[in-house]
Amino acid sequence: MSPNGLLILTQPLRLLGRNIDALIQSASSHVRNVLYVHLAPGAHFTKSIPSPPQLVPSTDISKAVLQIYGGSANLCSDLDVRVLLGNFHSPPHVALAQTLSKPLHVVLCDGKADATFLTKYAAKYFNASNFEVKILDGEFEDEEVVASDEAIETYKHVCLGGTFDRIHTGHKILLSEACVRCQDAITIGVTDGPMIESKTLHDLIEPTTTRISTVKSLISDIRPSITSDVVPIIDPFGPSIVKPDIECLVVSDETLRGGNAVNKKRVEKGLQEVEIFVIELLEDKCRSEDEEVKISSSSQRKRILGSLLREPNVVQRTDAYIIGVTGSIASGKTSVCSRLTNLGAVSIDCDKLGHKAYEPDREAYEALVEEFGQEILNAETKEIDRMKLGSCVFNDDAKREKLNSIVWPAVANLAKEEVAKLIKQGHRVIFLEAALLIEAGWSSWLNELWVTFIPKKEAVARIMERNNLPEDAALKRVQSQSSNAERIQHAHVVLSTMWETEITQKQVEKAWKSLQKRLPKY
Repeated sequence: MSPNGLLILTQPLRLLGRNIDALIQSASSHVRNVLYVHLAPGAHFTKSIPSPPQLVPSTDISKAVLQIYGGSANLCSDLDVRVLLGNFHSPPHVALAQTLSKPLHVVLCDGKADATFLTKYAAKYFNASNFEVKILDGEFEDEEVVASDEAIETYKHVCLGGTFDRIHTGHKILLSEACVRCQDAITIGVTDGPMIESKTLHDLIEPTTTRISTVKSLISDIRPSITSDVVPIIDPFGPSIVKPDIECLVVSDETLRGGNAVNKKRVEKGLQEVEIFVIELLEDKCRSEDEEVKISSSSQRKRILGSLLREPNVVQRTDAYIIGVTGSIASGKTSVCSRLTNLGAVSIDCDKLGHKAYEPDREAYEALVEEFGQEILNAETKEIDRMKLGSCVFNDDAKREKLNSIVWPAVANLAKEEVAKLIKQGHRVIFLEAALLIEAGWSSWLNELWVTFIPKKEAVARIMERNNLPEDAALKRVQSQSSNAERIQHAHVVLSTMWETEITQKQVEKAWKSLQKRLPKY
């Protein structure tokens, strides 16, 4: 199987509906990452000069795009399918060469081709080299396609907006419909800042720079000849109420009201109203019962929970596989470890080990007394009074860093002692639960890091209930720690306990099963 490929479809577009599922499924058996689809209806690659593709009405192009993306969403949702539209906007019978954002490793065709001529075509018009050529098996109906007047109205400047997180089929349809209607320029607003804070699992949303880069890459593939301006927006309007030459706004069913608001604002600012084109939302036929009916980024983010996000760390030890579990306050770390234990795992509560580090017979005890003085001790027992110690370092970053430099290594040594005991007992997979695991620098000796998280608002509510604290005090506790985003960037697996316990259980079981499959490799 090749990383990236190009699928050339020569059959009439009006026949795609009955053949597309078989074609997509066949192509997906040859390509695993990105599959470009080049529509060349009526072209025959059986002689030195391929016959020109037939002219097709814009409505047929739009329909074909929906059929291809709809089929790929149902049959191979993990494959990044991109329908190329540049050739339909070039002069009649003139194909314009383009360089794709990903290198091609295989070129596929739906049967009307000679491998030699197909190789020349892909090299000339897609600047491809060092690729295989494969003709897909199958008999496809053929018929003459007559050009009609079913043209779609186009505009010099088209605008649209969205979050565009983890680009999915719905995004591609939205962008493609905009490109079909665009003559010269397209402006795309990518939501940022306060615009994404209300989104489900917003802490998992890709960085704005990543989302902008992905959208630019898609547009350069879909319609390389148009000028694109992809910008971050922090309000519902962005450039749509600033650029006077915008003629069309592409929206979805659920954002139509926002489109109408744009026109109202434009009129208030003395700008011309824009045409609004609405696309229907695509049903997610692969959704689970707790996901949205439509294909959405929210559902995509939910599916990340419990999955491996990146390859495990390479560590020297081979006698055990050590996984750290960390997360913000009240995020459910202990709950997750308890569920893992019920599945057969073994875990160490490093926060409890932290209490041991303060005991008089421990090395850290002497260092703490020497650093912070006798005033941190209980007058009667001579044990370290953690409340006094806390008051001593409160609002003093230098003292707090000194405290951490003493305690964290001590807790790490205690954790390693516990790990050694468990290894002697025959355990090979060990979880370490620690609130400040990342801050303590333990990642270097862990195979994986699992992060639990919940929205800030939910964390505050849990602390208020659990600790009987007022909202401002609870918020202060949350804000004193690293943010969810800071932790997640280190994570191999992420889990969220913000929903019903049954959903948390499913996440943990998914993560556990996935772990069992990769353990033999390490």
